[in-house]
Amino acid sequence: MKIRYAVWVEVPQKIGLISKVKTPHLSILWPFFLNTGVTEKNILEKVRNILFESFEARLSKLSVWEQKDKKILVVEVEPKEKFQKIFGEVLLALRSDIVFDKSVFSEGLLPNFLPHITIDYDFNGDVSKLDKQELIKCFFAVDKMGLYREEERGRWIKCE
Repeated sequence: MKIRYAVWVEVPQKIGLISKVKTPHLSILWPFFLNTGVTEKNILEKVRNILFESFEARLSKLSVWEQKDKKILVVEVEPKEKFQKIFGEVLLALRSDIVFDKSVFSEGLLPNFLPHITIDYDFNGDVSKLDKQELIKCFFAVDKMGLYREEERGRWIKCE
């Protein structure tokens, strides 16, 4: 069985809506597999070598996305430009070593990168009834990212 990996920014669990999330994170790269001959150690070293100045992020708005007949509740995160810059640098560093797992996306197409934190992968409520006050003044420091490995479906651990 192929092992899936992802690159995440760590998010503190104690802020607003995020406190309800089991493993809060902001995905910088969608789940991927390593190409033949590439090791976890190779990828980990490349991720560690991508440096950026720490900055403050904030939760901006709730959205519901549809993917494979499911509704996914996410909170979008600002500043988008800084996250997109990190995404571009990570993609450039890893693109020849990985292949994305497109099976999780409708029609097998990768979506555009939009910084967000997933709140619920199977949302069946009404987003207008959620307490948007929980988004106000929800800030967190972005100062590191890491490589994560899926141990079992849905259980991810940080690679060291």
